[in-house]
Amino acid sequence: MWLVAAAAVGGLIWLDPLTPSRSTAKPPTDAGVVDGEPVDAAPAIIPPEIVDAPSTPRDAPLYTVTEAFEDIASGPLVFIGTGEWFGNFSIHGCAYRNRRVIVVYQYCTVREQPALGLTVISPSRGHLNIYAEGETPISTSPRTAWNTFRVETEPTTPGEPASLDFTYPDLRAWDERRYNAHVGACWSGEGDRCSTSLEASLEAWLPSAKEFLAAPPDAFYRLVKDLHARGARDSRRAK
Repeated sequence: MWLVAAAAVGGLIWLDPLTPSRSTAKPPTDAGVVDGEPVDAAPAIIPPEIVDAPSTPRDAPLYTVTEAFEDIASGPLVFIGTGEWFGNFSIHGCAYRNRRVIVVYQYCTVREQPALGLTVISPSRGHLNIYAEGETPISTSPRTAWNTFRVETEPTTPGEPASLDFTYPDLRAWDERRYNAHVGACWSGEGDRCSTSLEASLEAWLPSAKEFLAAPPDAFYRLVKDLHARGARDSRRAK
């Protein structure tokens, strides 16, 4: 199943051109210009009727790596915004969305960093974070060169799921509230464990995480390269 998800990401992530999609929302008041081209700083609001969050029964009660990549592959990613990201105050992040998820590229810089923070947020499934760190940029270095590689997942925040209509400030504020809600999490990569309240979920969640951490597929590298190419441009857009 993981290979199917990886292939889907490789096939669909490239459908969205690097030129950002125009918003269908009200005209922005803070549009700017990047490289001589006008850009629309307002996010495109996604009509509720086209959001196709999964409704089929799930094999695991927590958001898995396989599910996250399937959701990323469900449609082109559209730029939401850029700015300070909670917990990482020195480097700005960039956020994107499709019909199912929000994807946050936490180190959104012109020069690719030797660390990767990638967060996938599903309103219906939860929050999954991938972190990798090495001596050279992750998209151009082999797995064996990384000093750190881990995955963390959390269930949806009770009473306050994420919204695909979030602006970047909305998303940033929501993520801080999510962090402070302490809903519990499961981790893999530096030991396999869960918060006490989620320990019963570890066995079902762990296999896809272990497979991914052992050998990230080519689609993962393509996704990271694509996000860096976007970030090199989008990090300069109007905040």
